[in-house]
Amino acid sequence: MADNDSTNWVEVLTRRKLINPHHHQAKKNAAAGAAGGGISSSSSSSAEGGDRELARVLTAFDLIVYGVSCTIGAGIFVLTGVAAKNRAGPSLILSFVFDVISCLFSALCYSEFAARIPLAGSAYSYAYVAMGEFVAWMTGLSLLESYIFSASAVARGWSGYVQMLALGAHVDIPKWLSGYDIGFLEFDLLAALLIILISVVAIFGMRASAWLNNIVTGLSIIVIFGVIFGGIPFIESKNWTDDFFPFGFNGIFMGAATMYFAFIGFDSIANLSEEVKNPNRDVPIGILASLVICSVLYMGVSLVVTGMVPYHSMDLNAPISEAFARHGVEWANIVISVGAFAALTTTELVLLSSIPRVLLSMGRDGLVPAWFSRVSTTKHTPINSIVFCSLLAAILSLLAEVEFLAEVTSIGILVPFTLVCYGVVVQRHQSIAVLAEYNDDILLSENPNRTRRLLLLFMGGVSIFSVVQVHLSKPFEGSFWWLFLPCAIFWIVPAFLLYYDPVGGRAVRYPTIHPQFYFADDSATPGDGISTNAFACPFVPTIPLLGIFVNIYMIANLQWSSYVCFIAWLLIGTSIYFAYGFKNSVLNNASEERQPLVTVQKEI
Repeated sequence: MADNDSTNWVEVLTRRKLINPHHHQAKKNAAAGAAGGGISSSSSSSAEGGDRELARVLTAFDLIVYGVSCTIGAGIFVLTGVAAKNRAGPSLILSFVFDVISCLFSALCYSEFAARIPLAGSAYSYAYVAMGEFVAWMTGLSLLESYIFSASAVARGWSGYVQMLALGAHVDIPKWLSGYDIGFLEFDLLAALLIILISVVAIFGMRASAWLNNIVTGLSIIVIFGVIFGGIPFIESKNWTDDFFPFGFNGIFMGAATMYFAFIGFDSIANLSEEVKNPNRDVPIGILASLVICSVLYMGVSLVVTGMVPYHSMDLNAPISEAFARHGVEWANIVISVGAFAALTTTELVLLSSIPRVLLSMGRDGLVPAWFSRVSTTKHTPINSIVFCSLLAAILSLLAEVEFLAEVTSIGILVPFTLVCYGVVVQRHQSIAVLAEYNDDILLSENPNRTRRLLLLFMGGVSIFSVVQVHLSKPFEGSFWWLFLPCAIFWIVPAFLLYYDPVGGRAVRYPTIHPQFYFADDSATPGDGISTNAFACPFVPTIPLLGIFVNIYMIANLQWSSYVCFIAWLLIGTSIYFAYGFKNSVLNNASEERQPLVTVQKEI
């Protein structure tokens, strides 16, 4: 971009990329022969072509399995002990209920974007197309942080279960391999080696990965049902009734905030959209179905395990197998450790397959070096990005403990979820303003600028309310009531104005986004392959506002160390953007600013 003192920085930072909806029949025919009817998405120009293509090979069933495997491994086999022992106690089941409700709001918003913008990068790509470059960059940073830290946390849990298996088989693992302390650091070389090994599998491609994932996830689900039904005879009701809320009412939300990291699974599904045969239909199915399945499994396991063992005695690294060992069921200890080993292996595989897709998208857009966006012409996977992200995750897993990794992961995923909910509301009005067919009917109350301002006021009000409620008052005590109403006003007023326009004296409408809004070619019509029946989030703006509220409230329940780490990550990332991404963005060329950057096959 040429130097120009008159450059409007706001316009530059909010520039958005568009999608070319037209078919490329030659590529379609070639890909159909190679992938059984699937088709690859490409980058902006044919010159880039082969080195940035991802193969469309995944089905709705594959997505459900990917979502389940990514979600159950981390949450059930790693974080149950951390959340129960240090956050919620037996009330952990209520933490899961709160998480499920919160995830449902965000999942519905995700599904709307995923069905209309089936690109690698999930929330990063949605933000770039819908909200602009700088918001997309910050969203991408948050996703990278959450995936990398999540992969490290899962590797730590995996290491713990391997050590349990070795102990049961009377095999000694060398101390230098299983973990040793140097000062305040606790090294775990076994966890780092897992990440390196799984990254090799991820390089071989999604079809091979999906085959392995489907088999191992099936085994994991059988083990989890065995945990639920096998643990029922060992439940002691006093473990629930003696102290159901040991950390107070806020303990429910602290547990929910910590466990939220486990629900990264449906973002992983959205991240694979570009490799799905029929993304308009299959991605929403994968997101919502995996959420329902995992919710049932989470609540069943948390109820049983907290009934088997007093919360304060739970093991942090291998809580489920240790619970059965306490009751003398040694064979169950081995079986559960094998199931946990399998589940955490597939979780690691999904995470290491998802992280590079974000970096791939950022490389395509010029925000990071193009080296990250190169895709193997034989494996159809972003090998460079996989290697880079795996090395970062391996270093973290070598040095950091599970509890710290989980906390930082949660804030990294809650921020993109909040932005996706924000984006759904804004784009309903943005589409009205942009598309010519609606311009004659636009109302002042449906101006996207007004909507943005009200949403930002709402988010600010919820933030103030959440911080005060979590850190300055105790629910249902004296301090709660005199702080509740004044703080609630900060978000209630903007929320009301998002529903009702007092100037026009009428309710504000939120029509479904016309699909043409996201595309570069003004002549594009449904006949060009744009789906007019793609999934739409229901009850807008209610669902997105509820999603924003609960996500921000859970962020307020995280530990201060997670805020410090996350802010440091964003500051480093922002400096990279202004040093490299701002100058090298594909959108930085004025002559190309409104040209399509991505070609997406909309009907397959």
